[in-house]
Parts: sequence; C-alpha cells; structure tokens
Amino acid sequence: SRFGKYELKDHTVLSDRLAEKITPATIDKIYDKFVEQGLTRQAELAVTVCAIAWRTARRKATNKVPALNPFEGVKFVKRRRQRTTPASYGDLVAFERTALDEGYPELAFAARACWELMIRPENVFWKLSWAHWRPADQPNKANALSFKNQNDAWILLEERDDKTGELVIFYPELESHARLLDQRGRHGALMIVRPKVRGKQKPGPGTVWAPYSKELWGKKVRMIRAKAGLGEHVTMESFRHGGHTECGSAGLPDTLMKALSRHRDRRTLDHYVHETDVQRVNATRMRVAYRRDGKQT
Repeated sequence: SRFGKYELKDHTVLSDRLAEKITPATIDKIYDKFVEQGLTRQAELAVTVCAIAWRTARRKATNKVPALNPFEGVKFVKRRRQRTTPASYGDLVAFERTALDEGYPELAFAARACWELMIRPENVFWKLSWAHWRPADQPNKANALSFKNQNDAWILLEERDDKTGELVIFYPELESHARLLDQRGRHGALMIVRPKVRGKQKPGPGTVWAPYSKELWGKKVRMIRAKAGLGEHVTMESFRHGGHTECGSAGLPDTLMKALSRHRDRRTLDHYVHETDVQRVNATRMRVAYRRDGKQT
C-alpha cells in the first residue's frame, strides 16, 4: 500500500506502472522520501514485504515479471535503537500548563491523549477525529486508535457511581482540553489542527486550519518544554511511555494493561512499562504482606 499508492511526478501512482518500468532507482527515491518523513521503520518493513511479493509474482508469472527485483538491495538507513525515557506525571502537568499559557491547547490535549489513551502520537495528530470523541452512538467513550496493530478500542470516559449516583469523570484534564478545542471551533474532521497564521496574527473567519507535520509538532514541543524548564527526554512519545508506566506502577496485571494499551503481544509491554521506585515499593509491600499473612508453605 505504501509503495503502490505512492504518487509519482506525473501524478500517477506506482501501481499504475508496468513492472518492467519500476527500477531500483525509483524504489530508492521513494524509500528516501519515507525516511525524510520519519517513517524509517515502516519503510524498511514495506521494502521487505514488496521484495517478497515481487519474488512470489516472478515465480507465478515468469513471462510478465522481470527477474530484476527492484526492492532487493535497498540500502536501509541504520536505525538508532534508543530506549525512550518516560515522562513523569509532573512533566505532563508542567507541559500542559505551559502549552495552554502559550496558546496551544491542541498540544496540551495531544500530550494528555498520548498519556491517558496511550495512543501513538502519529495517530493523535493525523487520525484522531471528532467522530472518535464521544460520538452520538457512544457518548461516554473515546476511540483509542491503533492503526499499526489494527486494534482500536473504545475507552470509557465516565460512569455513574452505583452507590451515590454521582457521575465520575475518569480523565478530567483530557475533557477540559477537549472542551477548549470544541469552543475554539471544529475546523475540519481532525481534533488536532493549527491555524496557519504569521507571527502574533490572530486567527479569523478566513483563516486556514491544517494538521501538524511531525517536524512542526516536534519543534513546538521543544519550545514548550524549554519554557517549562523540562528535560530533553520530554516528547509526545515519552508521554505515551509515561502512561504505560503509570499503569505498571498502579499494579495493573498484564491482562488489564494489555487491554488498555491494545498491544497484540504481551511481551511488547516490556518496552513501554518502565521500572520505577514506586513499583519496587509496591512489590515490597505485597511481598511482606504475603509473608505476614502466613501464606508461605
């Protein structure tokens, strides 16, 4: 899909070309474009899959598919496998406060959505729409999108206390940010959009609103964290890791944590749930309580 739907200079897509016209140079250029967009890992996977597909097609239709496989031999950019440092809850609150003070409620919402709903930043910025936030058929839920795993889930935002009848809002800060975005006006389908204005110019009736590019939201995050006095580890992805780690510190068993994070493989939790002192303290208390209760054999 990534390669087949890629638009070429003549405004056709790659899948419109005859196989014999698809050259290694063309594939190299498209791969480089994906890398420039920050899709290094996805591009590597796409090349690998396409190379397999080409070999399979060649075996089935030798007379139609050229022997030269243009997807083989692509020089992959070496990816830095660096473990993300999770943001703390204090980092999140300070970032939100500064983002609001600087006039970026959409970035405060994005940070909180990465934390509470554990959505990948790319999905928050480019996929999360108003149709995913308290829709008419599910007014008490939000859709925690997971396009990579194709494992979306509707997350409960509120419920009535059975004893008191009081309405309990699970994520009040997220709700507050969403209200600010709604009050600003819904400019298109996406929840996260920005006004295309210059300098201190205020948006008006004729202002164009557009999605954030990855480069732009990274730039704004760096600006906000600097003003808030936060460390360089603070990124949108660090908020997602922070949300996972909070679940671990809260003592959620893997089954429940996996239900919230939507990971298909339980082992993936090890990448996102970082060890903390809180977890060690909780583990010590549980261990000692077990011993005091005389449950040892």
